[in-house]
Amino acid sequence: METVERPSWLDETFIEDALRSREEYGGVIVADIRVQLAVGKGENYTSTVYRVCVQFKRRNIDDATESTSLIIKGLSAVEFMAKFLEHCNTFGKETKIYQVTVPAMISLLQQNSQGRKVQPLVPFCYKTSRPHTLILEDLTSFGFRMADRRTRLDLLHCTLALKGLARFHAMSVALHDKNPSCMDDYAEDVYTDNNRDIMSKYSESSFNALANVVEKWSGFEEYGDKFRGMIPTIWDRMVEIIKPVNGSLSVLNHGDFWVNNMMFHYCPDTEKPEEVRFVDFQLSRYSSPALDLLYFMYTSPSEDVRSEYTDHLLEVYHKELLGTLKVLGCEHHQFTIEQLKKEFEDKSFFGLMTACTVLTAVLAGPTESYDMENFKEDGSILNSESLERPYSGSRYKEAVQKLIPHFEKKGKMGSTNVGEVTIPPWLNYEFVAEILSERKDKQIFVTDMDVKAAVGRGDNYLSTLYRITVEFIESKDGNEVNKYGLVIKTLPDGEILQKLIHDIQGFEKELQMYKITLPAMYLKMMGMSTNGNFHPLSARYLPSKRKDTIVLEDLQHLGYKMANRHTGLDLEHCKLTVRALARLHAASVALHKTDPSSIDMYSELMFADTGEQRENMEKSFQSNLNVLVSKLDEWPGYEPYANKIRKLVPTAVDRIIKCTKPREGSLNVLNHGDCWTNNMMFHYCPKTGEVDDVRLIDFQLVRFSSPVLDLQYFLCTSTNDEIRFGQRDRLLREYHAELRDTLEDLKLDPQQYTLQQLNEDFEENEIFGLLMVCTYLSAMLATSIDVPDFSELKEDFMLDDGTHPMEKLLEGKRFKEVLYTFLHYYENKGLI
Repeated sequence: METVERPSWLDETFIEDALRSREEYGGVIVADIRVQLAVGKGENYTSTVYRVCVQFKRRNIDDATESTSLIIKGLSAVEFMAKFLEHCNTFGKETKIYQVTVPAMISLLQQNSQGRKVQPLVPFCYKTSRPHTLILEDLTSFGFRMADRRTRLDLLHCTLALKGLARFHAMSVALHDKNPSCMDDYAEDVYTDNNRDIMSKYSESSFNALANVVEKWSGFEEYGDKFRGMIPTIWDRMVEIIKPVNGSLSVLNHGDFWVNNMMFHYCPDTEKPEEVRFVDFQLSRYSSPALDLLYFMYTSPSEDVRSEYTDHLLEVYHKELLGTLKVLGCEHHQFTIEQLKKEFEDKSFFGLMTACTVLTAVLAGPTESYDMENFKEDGSILNSESLERPYSGSRYKEAVQKLIPHFEKKGKMGSTNVGEVTIPPWLNYEFVAEILSERKDKQIFVTDMDVKAAVGRGDNYLSTLYRITVEFIESKDGNEVNKYGLVIKTLPDGEILQKLIHDIQGFEKELQMYKITLPAMYLKMMGMSTNGNFHPLSARYLPSKRKDTIVLEDLQHLGYKMANRHTGLDLEHCKLTVRALARLHAASVALHKTDPSSIDMYSELMFADTGEQRENMEKSFQSNLNVLVSKLDEWPGYEPYANKIRKLVPTAVDRIIKCTKPREGSLNVLNHGDCWTNNMMFHYCPKTGEVDDVRLIDFQLVRFSSPVLDLQYFLCTSTNDEIRFGQRDRLLREYHAELRDTLEDLKLDPQQYTLQQLNEDFEENEIFGLLMVCTYLSAMLATSIDVPDFSELKEDFMLDDGTHPMEKLLEGKRFKEVLYTFLHYYENKGLI
């Protein structure tokens, strides 16, 4: 390391006083010191660390000059980090670890080791009166060295590290038994109310940066939104996770247990690691041992070791823990391997959080490391692009692409779990057992169920969705456990949204679709199938007696998943979707022909022509457009469009109402009504990975009108940039061909709606697409942090804080990009 200009306080007198605090250096006289940075860029982020080479003499030996090396650790030069660590008293905590707690722990083990020498596990810490400063013996002087953080640790290194950690944890248990108050200073300092704002902003910045990078990786596009969806609940989840587990073993955690905070000594003959020392205890906490283990496992072993030997390493740790507890006379602490593995699993979100933050620093190359000066004092960032740099490194990409499926399988990607989503009291074993018993036509006994939020923030607005994985047996003495996936849909939070759903009969319409209309359509479609390959258009409905509640089979369990609503759908996804719409529309024509009353339920209520709903919708719609106009006035390059949109405001609702009315003398069908990316789920061929099926969901806004309304809505909200205008004609032809063929298969006139009529109707209803873009698209493209809390919506359509919900939605970067292309398009069409 290069020699640096040393701080003014770091002089010979300071070093001399420190050395004299250790008995063996009493009375030394420091002759000279040389100061270097102890670690390079990317090796440490929370402190400034110096290596000081000291030349000294002892008073009783006049001529002999000796040397030693010290590590001096002080506050980070980065203001954000320095203030945060100072606020958390990390140096006070770490000093006590080195000078009081660990020596007391080692003494206990030494007393019970029958004369065997006990490894100290940490370097010696010298005393100093200077605040926020640590002086440690330099372990490199004794042959210890760090492993390569970027290649990470092999099984031998991991085994040695976890055995050392187990002894450290066991000694802390013994010390706590002797003096319970000794752990009071190691209560949680990071996830406290005082740090909520700064830690939440730091997490938000980090997860947004990760999301921005991940969604650009082929095959991982959907995970950008999933990471963003975690942001609102990260703080609450972490606060719960770091709490000690009641009735279980708690230990003094290292708190930052990764490869750079341990140093290894190697056998001269074999070059195999034989000893380990731990450093950097600034984040120590008293809690479950699973926290240190999760932190280590998701930062420090090589990927092969983590994926193949996690259980083995937990068992190695557990065996050493119990063995050391026995030596210390603490075997009365019952902590089974099953308990350890359960806590490791229950707290695995801590591992995900570690992989999404700390692992970037572990794997960053010289040009990829964090620039901590990019963080402001409140935890937010100055430059988002520079924060994305560590996430873009090739090693991190390789590691995370393996970890994402791992955490997806654990159910940690994007959804909150039990304890982090409010579960209504009626959503219990009895409710689910009743549903499944009717589905199976026999009594079912639920043995376990896992309830999660089905979608993230910004993925759904007009309902609350729960995803449930149910484990059940089919008789009380049955041994075979079965699994079934359900999605439960009920009213959204917030009085205004609930009133809207009731006014438009959203649940009544959707229930009618699932219970009666779709099954009737399926009967007609199955009758036309010649090869038996009938594909349902939606999810299976399971009857429930509860009002305003819809229970569906979880399509995820059948391999279906949502596409990325931010990037939009490519051509193959779009073709599948318009074909599905064509079949839905054609089947509704057949149903209406045989039973005209079957569509009575689906009259237009959202854009009603008269009454209170008309008045409310006009007020809401016009206020949304007015907020957009004010933003267009502010945004550079958008100003010319402000007046053009302003002119639409007075007549917007009348024009929408005209569009949504059934067309006399033309084809009318049951429109899905809300056909955008998040209301469809896609299936992919296991062999090729190509999309091969689509199911439509969410039928709250079904209407009987022209089929072009669904097509306008879909093409304006759900396609990617390439498809949006470049492939419209092709997709209309694709839709029409499927509509014509399905009508013919249903023994209906295939020429009753020609391609020319479709194109003319589509052109005539461009205003419908324009108004959907101006009012709804911002919510569909919003990131989770751009989504306001609609449960706070008041009767004047403002939020509790006095702001309009559109103000935040419209600031989304993606929306502004897409909006500009639409405004240019509609200007050329003469609509604005």
